[in-house]
Amino acid sequence: SVFVTGNATLENVVNYGSVTGNHAGTANKGNYIGGICSSVISTGVTISNCRNHGAVTYAGTPAVWTNIGGVFGEITQTDIELKGCENHGHVSFSGDNSNGKSINLAGITGGALYASFTDCTNFGTVEHKPANSGGGNINIGGFIGHHNQEASQLGTITNCANKGNLIN
Repeated sequence: SVFVTGNATLENVVNYGSVTGNHAGTANKGNYIGGICSSVISTGVTISNCRNHGAVTYAGTPAVWTNIGGVFGEITQTDIELKGCENHGHVSFSGDNSNGKSINLAGITGGALYASFTDCTNFGTVEHKPANSGGGNINIGGFIGHHNQEASQLGTITNCANKGNLIN
């Protein structure tokens, strides 16, 4: 899994291996786990035709929030375009969430701010099966777990689909 910054293009990347996160994070930072990319944190990034076929799992205890996605853990800036990305792998959270922290879990990206998605599809199963649970926000989606945008910075979602199962 890579970490993308700066004006970058990420294209035609395929993952067939498993990605497992079990770290606890810190008091002011979250956990980001993705089959292709853990975190996209810069503007002007174009990501196209990336596919994940491996399992993406998180088995740790989240410290603040945890974003788990089949393709991306999180996307947090404006002017990010994702085109033709697919997840075929099993995405799951099985850690201890008795501390009430937030979990964002989905087939394409666990968490997104402002990003635009075109022709992206999740085929994999997304499963939330915590060892213990205790009152945190649990956002589960076939496509995006938590898509938080300000009205002035709306991204678009065009011709995208979830064809996988959600298990909670």
